[in-house]
Amino acid sequence: IDIKQLSEDSETRTTRMAWSDSEVLIQVQMEHAIPMSSPEMNIALDFLINTRYSGGIHRASGFCHLYQFRLRRPFFVPLDSQTMDVRPSFITRAKMTPSYAAGDQVVGWLTCTPSRMEMKVLVPYVSLAGCDPVEFPEWGVMWVASDGRKRHSLARSPLHIPLDDPSLWCCARLVETADA
Repeated sequence: IDIKQLSEDSETRTTRMAWSDSEVLIQVQMEHAIPMSSPEMNIALDFLINTRYSGGIHRASGFCHLYQFRLRRPFFVPLDSQTMDVRPSFITRAKMTPSYAAGDQVVGWLTCTPSRMEMKVLVPYVSLAGCDPVEFPEWGVMWVASDGRKRHSLARSPLHIPLDDPSLWCCARLVETADA
């Protein structure tokens, strides 16, 4: 048995983040065959952000946020930058729940073709508890997407990653780019 062959990921997934003084934009691209023969498209994206990343914490704190994006529509309706329904949600086993006072300002878009899916999420800092990218530039980040038949995640693992454990999320460091 070729273990390397078993662990290789045949799908291309790209995650990009850009931040400004007031918001962060996350872009997720996945290249794979999307089942266009189904009468309905059910796209789901669970996006998690921990604005105070610490790799040793196993239960979500008040700085851990879960936003759930959903799109359910017939396939015959074109998907060119469709806005997805978004709702802040609670993380299972969390020690504290963040305030989602401005959670309605979070926006998600989806663009889909038969071979590629792209999701963009715009999160204003006012909707993230304790968000201070200058003072705390390391964030925990994780996403899981589903196209109705297959689950995809930022972690390239065939295993089910428990989303309620922030120590398993990826670490993103927000840095400033050099002036052009």
